[in-house]
Amino acid sequence: MNIKSEKHAKELKIFNMVYGNKNDLIAMPKDKPDIWVDNLKGENFGVEITELYKDQSEARLNNVKGYLNKIINLQEYIHKHDKENLKKVNISYYDKSRKEEVNIPSVLTKAAGFEEYFKLVELSIIEKSSKSKQYNKNLNYHNLIIHDNTSGLKFESNTVINFFSKNSISEAILGSSFEEIYLITFCGQDEYVLPLKRGLYIYNIYLFDHVVNIAHNIKSISDELYYDCMFEFLDYRGFKKIRIINNENIEIIYANSGFVLQNEKIIFNLYDRSLPPNATQAIIRNCFINHKTIKLIKEIELVFELNSNIGFKVAK
Repeated sequence: MNIKSEKHAKELKIFNMVYGNKNDLIAMPKDKPDIWVDNLKGENFGVEITELYKDQSEARLNNVKGYLNKIINLQEYIHKHDKENLKKVNISYYDKSRKEEVNIPSVLTKAAGFEEYFKLVELSIIEKSSKSKQYNKNLNYHNLIIHDNTSGLKFESNTVINFFSKNSISEAILGSSFEEIYLITFCGQDEYVLPLKRGLYIYNIYLFDHVVNIAHNIKSISDELYYDCMFEFLDYRGFKKIRIINNENIEIIYANSGFVLQNEKIIFNLYDRSLPPNATQAIIRNCFINHKTIKLIKEIELVFELNSNIGFKVAK
């Protein structure tokens, strides 16, 4: 298998971590972006694949064949920085069957710290988004999949979105050109797929519900004013291209996710396909956001936390 074939095989493997359970998709390894996808309805979209490492040393350790054994057995390094970042160590454990201590040679890498990790994800999104202008424009839209290969941080699947919402990375996510950004990372002992735009959307819908209830008292305002306030709130928070489907219940759509308020219950729909033709752009009216409201939003967000599992386990 040549280098290009190996690259395509790896990209398809990561693609299937997100889309592996969808039988109506035909994925084709291409370029700009990495995978072009057709569905049975004749619609298409593109997916860019990228892998996240703490540094280039960690990337070389994972991607250069035989590099681990070369460090362990010969103490040979490809790059001068690798000698500092990739430390040869002996891992000891007690083997009960042999009744003795066993030493296994290995390579120790430095784990990314909390702030460093989010900066790595942020820079990856910004870099890929800047290159998306070169992608095939005949595709309906483009998604990004980031496969996290860093070591150290593990999140809880039901609270992870709070970290992305209260960090500067949210600006990179919302400002990107991708319809959706999927981060594959560990939550507990399992690998999860986290749709970051959808997660931020859900987080902010619930945050808005808290804010508007204090600012206006939901029961005392009309549906029209409620939605006008929501559009303005989402726009203020960085959500652009908010669209509406005005059926029996109004559906507000951002990226691939739709929000419906039905009988005082919040329902989220997922659109993995093109939106219905009756989806229209939301109109932003100046009726809600002012100095007083902004202060209220900041006060509420200091203590607000969403407990919701916004992701799903990697497809097997």
